[in-house]
Amino acid sequence: MKSTIPERSRSFFDPAPPRCAAGKKLALRAQTVFPAAASLRGQGPRKNIDSCFRDVLFPERCGFKKKIAQGKIAVTVAGLALLLVLAAGRSALAATELHGADSSFRAQGITILWAILKGPTEASTQVYIRILHDKGAAPSLAFFGVEAVDPFSKERAWMIKAPLWENQTLQILRTDFQEKTDRWFHFYADQEALEKHQPVLTIFYHGVPDTAPELLSEVDIEAYLLAAPLRIK
Repeated sequence: MKSTIPERSRSFFDPAPPRCAAGKKLALRAQTVFPAAASLRGQGPRKNIDSCFRDVLFPERCGFKKKIAQGKIAVTVAGLALLLVLAAGRSALAATELHGADSSFRAQGITILWAILKGPTEASTQVYIRILHDKGAAPSLAFFGVEAVDPFSKERAWMIKAPLWENQTLQILRTDFQEKTDRWFHFYADQEALEKHQPVLTIFYHGVPDTAPELLSEVDIEAYLLAAPLRIK
């Protein structure tokens, strides 16, 4: 005899919720956001936390870094001090350079006067340059030198190197100014400075000054050179 089971009794009851429902709950849980600490959200300095752990675990490193920082500061200060010393040394050795610009010029205890003695020909015409030294205004000057300079090639040639007196007069042919037109007058404190070319004062001219008078006799030249310093303001 066959036992008959009703159709409804064959259905199986699963107390677990459907998978689709479980998936929805998991999705909801995944979307739930719990507020994190500020440092975990990137709003705070993560570096502070790390540095705290490093200082606790490796205290000697912290002191080492401080020594490095102090060493860098010391090197920087020493470098700045060296630069200041070098700059002061360069300024002490640097000469004062002045443009003469006139046939009668005076600066820092030195007076330079120009005049031209006109000869029968250009080849015989001479340029007179008188250099006056006021020892009261410039007691440290003891030597001088004069250079002839080509303004284009910068080629230089010494004309004279000598002790500096209260009054000295140079006589130069005007034709000597054709190539090396410029004249540089250097003034030195002592013989060593002269040999090392470390002038205290330099006065330069770009050729014979246009205001230099052309005179016809040595008597006229001497009279002009004697009176010219009195006309300098």
